[in-house]
Amino acid sequence: MPTYNFKKQTKLYVVRNGLRYLLDIYPDLSFSQTFNETNVPVKTLHSQFDMFEAAVITNANPANFSFTSPILQEGDMDVLFTLLRDYATVNNEATLNTADLYVESNSEVYKLEKAVLESGTFQIVKDSPLTLSLSGTARKLSKFSGDIPGTLQPRTTRTHTAVTSLQVSVAGVVQPYITAVTVELKNNVQWIEATTLQNSIGISDASGTMFPEAFVVGSRTLSGTIQQYITDETNSNVNSWRNNTPVNIQVTNTGSAWALEFLVPSAVFTNRLEAQDVYIQSYDFRLSSNPVLTNVIKKRTI
Repeated sequence: MPTYNFKKQTKLYVVRNGLRYLLDIYPDLSFSQTFNETNVPVKTLHSQFDMFEAAVITNANPANFSFTSPILQEGDMDVLFTLLRDYATVNNEATLNTADLYVESNSEVYKLEKAVLESGTFQIVKDSPLTLSLSGTARKLSKFSGDIPGTLQPRTTRTHTAVTSLQVSVAGVVQPYITAVTVELKNNVQWIEATTLQNSIGISDASGTMFPEAFVVGSRTLSGTIQQYITDETNSNVNSWRNNTPVNIQVTNTGSAWALEFLVPSAVFTNRLEAQDVYIQSYDFRLSSNPVLTNVIKKRTI
């Protein structure tokens, strides 16, 4: 009888610097890799009916993956912050940290080699769990056999962070009646293709596929949206904009001084009105300076 693989029974591991971390994930996990196909016309003056083109495949595109994880109060998921937020230095050049991801299902294990996080979105809604949706790319997706490497890090209690209080200030003024906040960090990653004429000669099947070897980081963007009910107390910034404005967001969990902070020292924001059942305004902001991100995105670990 065949063994099927079900997503709800899937485990996701991050392996980095000899350590293996088991992540809590929601069922939206996805991962795949495609190949770069070049069409070759075969129709000629003497072959007018040869209209179906041939194809040449020598290299793979970067693998893609995405998943959502709850932000725990413990340090179990802090490796995700390291991968998403922190810089690494390679050959005196600033780049991003990488790791290998292992997806373990009922009977299969798949490896995403040299994975880099390109986007992380913090979903902050009052009275709801705090989550982080991540997506990225990797050098290679392959089926893995044997034991997953790395020393498995112990886990004890797993405490989800419930957003019990949300404090937002714009230009030093605390904003009341906030309904939801979204903050996203995007890393503009460009993979370098491994294709060369010399390397591609003689490739006749998938075993010779060339995979991207390295990537460069072009730019980074930290942005977000703050939604607020419009009242006679909060209507001073409707349909306006401002430069060089500090934006601070503080998420509090029961019994904690704060669980997560975004301290944006200088941002550009625009304010737009949305005529919903109850009128709201949205502050769309973007970091416009270059501070150390560990001082901007802060997570408290218990």
